[in-house]
Amino acid sequence: EDGIRDYKVTGVQTCALPISSHCDQPDKRNQAMNRALLESCLLPCSRLIVGTPQRITCTRSCLARCLSNCRTRYRNNPRALQLCLNNCRGLGAEMSTNRAFSARGHRVVAQRQLGGRPGLRLDRTVVTSSGKILHQEDKHIDLARYLLPNGQLNEIALRNRLTTIVEQIRRYQRRLPHGQNRVRLVVRVPNTTPRSQAQALQRFLLQALRPSRINVTVIQPGSPASQAFNI
Repeated sequence: EDGIRDYKVTGVQTCALPISSHCDQPDKRNQAMNRALLESCLLPCSRLIVGTPQRITCTRSCLARCLSNCRTRYRNNPRALQLCLNNCRGLGAEMSTNRAFSARGHRVVAQRQLGGRPGLRLDRTVVTSSGKILHQEDKHIDLARYLLPNGQLNEIALRNRLTTIVEQIRRYQRRLPHGQNRVRLVVRVPNTTPRSQAQALQRFLLQALRPSRINVTVIQPGSPASQAFNI
């Protein structure tokens, strides 16, 4: 018994020994389940008037269902639970942003497949009413995970996170048409994040991403754009 159960035999795969980080993370199938759950739940909400209490309540209840699904699946794995919760919040922000663009008359291509690799999907391509093409990739960053005891940003940990994001965006850019391959990184933080910390994050990202020539926008907490489930 090496601590790993064969999922083909038992239907369950667990990690009893820390030999791989793969089992610490929600698998892609569960992330797809989160997306399907939110899409089916948000469909009735989209028929309600934007900004009304009924629609806000409806969309927030969808997020609550997704978060509850994470807590049920990963109640014994704190790291995987946190990743799944962030995935839910990020998906909710992504979908609501897509709806906001559509409501303003822009055409949105969500989860755009790039190239022949199944996993290479850009969060959003927007064709504005004037014909301008915008490519955007959403990320949800919980700043509480990147703070030092003195309240300052842990820049080393953030740079490690950014390395993965930059490589991901570069893969997108290599597969986009020449002249239309600029991808903007849109970063959201929890609405409970102090504005001073969010502004410090924006300054850090602008400086860190300048050599990569990647544009970045940090949605400030408390701003209209930060109300991901209010649109």
